Amino acid sequence: MESVQQTQIKIIKGVGILIGILSVLSFVALAEPKPFIIGLVFGAIASVLNFRLIFLTASKAVKLPPPQAQTYTVRNYLIRYSITGVILYMAATENHINIIGVVIGLFSIKWVIIKNEILKVSFFKDIFKRKEEK
Repeated sequence: MESVQQTQIKIIKGVGILIGILSVLSFVALAEPKPFIIGLVFGAIASVLNFRLIFLTASKAVKLPPPQAQTYTVRNYLIRYSITGVILYMAATENHINIIGVVIGLFSIKWVIIKNEILKVSFFKDIFKRKEEK
């Protein structure tokens, strides 16, 4: 079983690869790819930051008593979403950043996690094994 740090690194590398592929595709598909690529990178960095903040919040929250853990978790949740709101506001108001690129960048980590963890072939093999064994 992979350590948490190895899993985080694998997911962050996957985000980098996905953003790289989308950046190359934007050169082919768009007349002006630079704002879109800046948006992708900006959104991906924010997504990775949020991912890391979730890990740090969860790591600390499990060591706290339940009432303190709840307060700590909600406060950090609000901070993360405030950061995301500021990023989306900046993307909407700046001309050199494409907001669609930012949104795609923000969702990039979710797509990588789905691809890496949920769509594993072994995941589906295990489901069918359990049915056959019953």
